Amino acid sequence: AVHLYHVGEQAFFLNYKEQLALSDSQYQSISAIQSKWKSTLEDTTKQRDALESQLWELTSQGLPKYNNIKDTISKIESANSTLRLQFIVYVGDAVSVLTSSQIAKINSLWLTKQEVAK
Repeated sequence: AVHLYHVGEQAFFLNYKEQLALSDSQYQSISAIQSKWKSTLEDTTKQRDALESQLWELTSQGLPKYNNIKDTISKIESANSTLRLQFIVYVGDAVSVLTSSQIAKINSLWLTKQEVAK
């Protein structure tokens, strides 16, 4: 379905529980995926924040070591990339819980939303 991942990015499809007629099992599976995402987000954000603090310290020095700054910036960007990719993976995991008819319904919801936006 077109834009399937875009629809799922807000709440891993849990905000469409009624429209998709998610079973209890599907709801629990997707909730677990969402919880894993939240944990990953929290852990990676903490790591990135620590790197940002390290970068601040490195750039506060009178004669900063540019290689250390470059390495720290690379680690920060790596954390950002990891978050983006892991989010996409988790949304994909949520998609795999859905049936083909639910995916078709998502496509219909997306198209309706686009028509309303025009």
